[in-house]
Amino acid sequence: MGCGVGKHMLVLAREGLEVYGVDLSDKAIQIARDLFKREGFQAGFVQLDIYEEKFPFPDAFFDAVISFNVLPHNRLTKIRKAIAEIARVLRRGGLLIVTLRKRIPRSRMHRSKFLDKRTYVQLEGRETGIVHYLFTKKIIHREFGKFFKIESIEVIPDKWWPKAYYLVVGKRL
Repeated sequence: MGCGVGKHMLVLAREGLEVYGVDLSDKAIQIARDLFKREGFQAGFVQLDIYEEKFPFPDAFFDAVISFNVLPHNRLTKIRKAIAEIARVLRRGGLLIVTLRKRIPRSRMHRSKFLDKRTYVQLEGRETGIVHYLFTKKIIHREFGKFFKIESIEVIPDKWWPKAYYLVVGKRL
C-alpha cells in the first residue's frame, strides 16, 4: 500500500510472491509498471486514494499488507477508514507490516503547522503540504487492536531523526 515506483514490490516478486501495488500517483504506478515489464515480472497495480476509496479487492484477498511511510499521512478519521479497508482485504491470520509516524521534537519539525494535537502539516521542504498524524503505542493498540493482534512495535529511524517511526507488525484477527 503506497507502492510508489514499485522497488519494494520487485524485491518480493523476485522471491516468487504474487504482488499488487496501490498508490495515489498515476505517474508512480506507470513507472512501477514499466519497471516490472523491464524486469520480466507480473504485478497488479491500482491507482487509489486509500483514505477515500474502497479497495478494489475482495474480502480476505491478501496474505499480507505492507506499507512504509504512507498510512500516517492524513487525519486520524481518514486513517481509520484505511485501517478498516486493510482489515477487510487481509485474510484471518494475515500479516500486517506498517510504519507509523512517532512523536518527534518540535525542533525537528522545521516549519510545520499543527492542525490539531497530533496532526501537523509541513510548510516547506520535501513534504510541503503533506499531513502527518503522530501515533503513540497506546493509539496504535486502540486503532489497530480492533482488527489485529499486535505482534510487535519497534522504534526505527529515518535519515533525519533516530526515533522517527514505529514499525508495527500484526496479524489479522
